[in-house]
Amino acid sequence: MSIASPRILRIAADVQAARLRISDKIARTPCLASRRTEGLWFKTENFQYTGSFKLRGAMSKLTTLSTETVAGKVVETEHLETLADGCAGGVDDDALTLPIASEVIDDLVYCTEDQIAVALRTLAWQENMIVEGAAGLALAGYLFDPNYKSNQVSVILLCGANFDAQVIQPIISAQQPG
Repeated sequence: MSIASPRILRIAADVQAARLRISDKIARTPCLASRRTEGLWFKTENFQYTGSFKLRGAMSKLTTLSTETVAGKVVETEHLETLADGCAGGVDDDALTLPIASEVIDDLVYCTEDQIAVALRTLAWQENMIVEGAAGLALAGYLFDPNYKSNQVSVILLCGANFDAQVIQPIISAQQPG
């Protein structure tokens, strides 16, 4: 990762100022150690009053940036139904999301629907947390990244718990992860 540009440093200062402005309006969410995996932590933004990270901003949108990050600009892509529908797009041309992501994301991990489902089951059965698909996507990237380094501490942002019960119930009721 390179040293942040002056623009990113200004944005970071703005984010810090915003954090101070909204600190009395949001829940301080804990960072919890995994019950099963040493060196894995979950930042539990799914505990926010709204059940999502949206009170803090659009950080969960970072996972939508695979095409945009590579291209360095917002790219129209086909909308597909996905378990991680919170990551299905919607990045505006003038949003700060892409410039920030372009400077701070080192690598992209692509996950299948089956991998997201495994992650959702893992969170439900092993961590006792039911989250939305976008939060499951974050764990899927961790679980299925062939370049993952097990000798480091990792933090996964659980960006939300706004799920459709009719969608999530059959997924977590399927075979439990071992």
